[in-house]
Amino acid sequence: MGKPGFEGHHTFCNNQNNHKSYFIIIIIFLLALKAIPSLLSFCFQSGQPFKFSVLEICDRIKEEFQFLQAQYHSLKLECEKLATEKTEMQRHYVMYYEMSYGLNIEMHKQAEIVKRLTAICAQITPFLTQEHQQQVLQAMDRAKLVTMGELNNIIGVSEKEWKKENRRKEKKRKEW
Repeated sequence: MGKPGFEGHHTFCNNQNNHKSYFIIIIIFLLALKAIPSLLSFCFQSGQPFKFSVLEICDRIKEEFQFLQAQYHSLKLECEKLATEKTEMQRHYVMYYEMSYGLNIEMHKQAEIVKRLTAICAQITPFLTQEHQQQVLQAMDRAKLVTMGELNNIIGVSEKEWKKENRRKEKKRKEW
């Protein structure tokens, strides 16, 4: 069984044990393809065709095999590194998605609160004296003008609360 979230994906890293015999056959085939031209050129360079021993051929194949084995090991490490990075990226994605979803819910909640409070003010304002009505309308207009400094202060407090809440959630997840 692979890592959670990777079911159904047949990658080289996850199926290396299942396809070991295929891998060996491919290596032998590649070695043969790669070794034949170099062996032929080695043979004909000396001017005396086919003057090579079985030991020389075996050594050459062994060198090629070791080279391919080193490449395989390097690619395997790279594959594992990429799988780890992918898992980490997915974790970050989920975290940002949850944060975005929470902020969206909070925004809709605050919009509904504003709508209800505006309706209450609109219902109560006619019962006030003319002077108080003007004051309430001016106060409502001022409330709509939020400066960047005020917004940053609000966000700073919200961010601290959010981080505290996330730490609590992360602690709960680890306990499970």
